[in-house]
Amino acid sequence: MVNRLASTPTIWALLIGIDCYMKRTLDALPNYPNLGGCVNDILLMDEFLCTRLNVPTERIKKLTASGSGSIPKERKDSWPTKDNIVTAFQDLAQKAQPGDQVYIHYSGHGGRAITNYPNVKGIDGLDESLVPTDYGQIENKDQPEDRYVRDLELAALIQSLVNRQLIVTIVLDSCHSGGMARGKGHEEEAPIRGGLEADMIMRLPSELVAPPEALINMWQAQTRGTRSASLASGWLPDPEDYTLIAACRSLEQAREYPRAPNGKRQGYLSYWLWHALQSSVPNWQAVHQQVLARVHSARRDQTPQLQGMGDRAVFGGASLAVPKGITVFEVKGDRLRLNAGPASGIGVGAQLFVYRKNVDDFKRTDERVAVVQVDQPVVESGVEIGTESWANVARWIGSERLIEPGAQALLFDPGISQQRTVRLVAEGKPPTDVEKTALASLAEALEQTENGFVRLVPETESANFLVSVTDEHCFEIRDADGQRLPNVAPVPVSEPGEVVYYLTHLAKYFNVLELSNPDTVSRLAGKLEVTLMRTPEKPFNEPGGIPKVKHTTPGTEPQPEQTYYLRIRNDFDAMEGSPEGWSPKERRRRTMNVTVLNLSPDWGIQRFLPQQGEAEQYYDLEPAETLLLPRGVGPDQQRALPAVTFALPGDAKEALDIFKVFATTDATSYDSLLLPPLNDVPKRAALLSLRSPDPERSWTTAQVTVRVVK
Repeated sequence: MVNRLASTPTIWALLIGIDCYMKRTLDALPNYPNLGGCVNDILLMDEFLCTRLNVPTERIKKLTASGSGSIPKERKDSWPTKDNIVTAFQDLAQKAQPGDQVYIHYSGHGGRAITNYPNVKGIDGLDESLVPTDYGQIENKDQPEDRYVRDLELAALIQSLVNRQLIVTIVLDSCHSGGMARGKGHEEEAPIRGGLEADMIMRLPSELVAPPEALINMWQAQTRGTRSASLASGWLPDPEDYTLIAACRSLEQAREYPRAPNGKRQGYLSYWLWHALQSSVPNWQAVHQQVLARVHSARRDQTPQLQGMGDRAVFGGASLAVPKGITVFEVKGDRLRLNAGPASGIGVGAQLFVYRKNVDDFKRTDERVAVVQVDQPVVESGVEIGTESWANVARWIGSERLIEPGAQALLFDPGISQQRTVRLVAEGKPPTDVEKTALASLAEALEQTENGFVRLVPETESANFLVSVTDEHCFEIRDADGQRLPNVAPVPVSEPGEVVYYLTHLAKYFNVLELSNPDTVSRLAGKLEVTLMRTPEKPFNEPGGIPKVKHTTPGTEPQPEQTYYLRIRNDFDAMEGSPEGWSPKERRRRTMNVTVLNLSPDWGIQRFLPQQGEAEQYYDLEPAETLLLPRGVGPDQQRALPAVTFALPGDAKEALDIFKVFATTDATSYDSLLLPPLNDVPKRAALLSLRSPDPERSWTTAQVTVRVVK
């Protein structure tokens, strides 16, 4: 972990977002439709870099193409054309100094084109490409210009930065594989950032980046001469000297939220990456784990990938600036009028800390008076005022119950609800009588439920879960993309109540998966380090950021490739100097009470540490202490550690095993979060309500994921 007391690094950024794709001049070219969230991604990251990392605007280069027509709205010199993209990379290489941080973010279409480098890819090979806004602007129809940024070119541009000893991080919120099967009829809800076909028009290789021979030599040096050396994301050779975060695996698709939790259209990867960066995170691996959990919660068919230097500190360990406060305009009992509303991303359900008047140092957590929750925007003369909102006191902190006009409030939760939405889908055209009757009975059961975890939405809205009726007269639960959820048994249409309980169970599972402390100034933020280990001494270092282990048949002796370990470390020493000389009180304030939950693919949640059945609710982890799980046995701890193994459920060929680690300085229990395997849930059982820890308490989480395959 990086020492955040070190000097602030110099950060440069290149942000590329393409919603508007210019009209094709050749009909034979693939059609890349306009998108709607790519420029929003860039604006979101630009705001983060400027306000949270204090990066000067002159060190941020934005190339954007917005609008729904065929010509971008921006000035031409800011269009993300191939020429402008390459020039921006080259300018970075000239301006940045050795040791500087370089962040590159691309949101737009990715595509495939017949290779310009058959000696490397083979005669029928394809080049993975970024698709600039002007990809279809071909002037010479006899010898078409190459307006793609091809993988060999992108690799060379990145290498030019690495060769300058720059610390490079690149994010690609796009895909390039459009031919795979997709959910039935849901593409309009989550647009795909990739083409549906490869471009098979031959072109003369471009020399804009470098002569083709130089590109080939550099690529072969990076791939060690192999023809197919790209990793799980499908984009580039194994990055040895930089960090790459890609939106999905090569056979998956990157998609956009039609309406992200901030109310805007965004890429799934970009939004949750921005969300993860709001709090202190030790390295890009920890960021990836948070992003993976959030994206998988919404779309199990999109798996963000991490390649290269995942253990690098995020932006060189740059300290986050505390967000600016929101002023309390008016107080009426427990009602507050705030000078922020939908126009600034403050929606219904958002929660804020309110401080005593005249306090503007938000790190002084002892000055917090209350937690308030926004319940409606301000309306005057029948018109919604987008810059103001009303909030209620949700909870007082301490004995002082006074909020004065002029007091400052700090947003800590944008209002991502624990309630999941359900939409009923009739597959028959027209629906059969069985479908209509079954779906009507399920709709009635959902309307009558009072558990607060699931809500029925109309056909015109997107939803977390889709439910349909199969030809076998069973209810089937699917994800938002229409794919059947694994390890969820079909339910007879005569049991709509059981479907409600299944949906409630799934909602609680995903709520635990996404649970994190949104308090950006929490004392424990960034202090918990969790690592998956191949052996007790060696961490995993695999492409894609998700370690892979083999399935273990129950009752058999596991092999090394079927085992793994979990390492947990209290990093207070790395953050605050040596623990030597700390008083007992200081040591207690830095001692973590650790609980580990295992989220299994059968949709159950069990306590892994301490083991279920043990009286203890947590393990004390002192400053600088490292815990390796499973633990040894016996007072001397000399016995060899038993490794963690995993058996796939049922006929599954692949599954994700997730460990979520909670750490707090208070004595607490997380047993209210536990769930039995889904198919073991008794009909009409009363499931425990999910209650997350109060945000003002000192707590944090980290989680890791391992992919288990047969």
